[in-house]
Amino acid sequence: MKMTPTPTVTRFEQLNPGDLFFVEIQERSCVALKAVDDERDGDTLMVVLGPYSSFNEEVIPGILLSWKAATVVSFSNEFTVSLPTEPEDWTTTAPADGVLPLVISDGDIYVRAVSDVYGRRLKCFVKISNGRVIYQPRTSISAYALKWGLAIVDERGELHPILRMEGPGAK
Repeated sequence: MKMTPTPTVTRFEQLNPGDLFFVEIQERSCVALKAVDDERDGDTLMVVLGPYSSFNEEVIPGILLSWKAATVVSFSNEFTVSLPTEPEDWTTTAPADGVLPLVISDGDIYVRAVSDVYGRRLKCFVKISNGRVIYQPRTSISAYALKWGLAIVDERGELHPILRMEGPGAK
């Protein structure tokens, strides 16, 4: 028997930084990415990516949450980022809070995140490819993708969407 796509059911602790996974948070199914914060002695975190319907006052778009013992459905780091192709879906100005953009800077892709681990909310960035948290962008030249998606490609080359973020006000 073959499964397509091929997820792995595992524990959060077993994931590597940059792995994409499904997890339940406050009884809501979410898509998240495992992150590591080198400035906090390598603490492992999860950045909650969506969908927008999974967010509330506590779990906001891009929130970094401390790890918890949880069973997750993982797609590892074998996923594709889909960027928008329409000009209105890009901006060079940081969008308002509540919008979860991807940030392109120096050829790398980041998700704009919010760290709540110091008792106050700080904006930060998580590099999609390796899950590293940074608090200062490397350059001031950046663009924000307001519509984006994550998908996996199976062995036949078929695309299987995992998450589609549709920009401001999308649900």
